[in-house]
Amino acid sequence: RHKAALAASPAWQDFWRAAQPGLTKPTETLRLSPTSQSLVGIYS
Repeated sequence: RHKAALAASPAWQDFWRAAQPGLTKPTETLRLSPTSQSLVGIYS
């Protein structure tokens, strides 16, 4: 959903076109994993 919102944003498109020549590697999409401190109910 956020990718579609960024793709529709003229400001993002301008930034992305300007930033791409300076990138040395292809972009990556990373998936975050929860840590032990982020488990639900740890502070109850």
